[in-house]
Amino acid sequence: MAGAVVGSVLTYFITREPNAMSDPQGGSSFFCDVREIASVESSLGMTLTARNTTCTILGTSSVTYVFLTLKGQAPSRVNLILRCDGEDPYLKWTSDRQASIRVTNAFDVDKQVTKLFGVDLIYTFN
Repeated sequence: MAGAVVGSVLTYFITREPNAMSDPQGGSSFFCDVREIASVESSLGMTLTARNTTCTILGTSSVTYVFLTLKGQAPSRVNLILRCDGEDPYLKWTSDRQASIRVTNAFDVDKQVTKLFGVDLIYTFN
């Protein structure tokens, strides 16, 4: 039990703190593996991208990241729109200026942007 708690605390700081050992946007590191989940492009060339980072340090922790990028832009701290724990998100463009992000069994939502680059971001958590 104590190992799991210590592992979760370490994983939190390694994956989420800007000055920690790992990329706070869900990049891979010695302790963490990345799995690309989905990428959906709008008719204007903007892209919603989701990925999951699983880290193993005295326990296992998994975090989901969703980005909204402009054409040719890489996922970064600037375009991170959602960071949470939960199942793989469902991403959908409902129009050129509105996107829907649905996450089942979501918890520990610690970043959620509702508008970026003129796009309204609608979230559903269940």
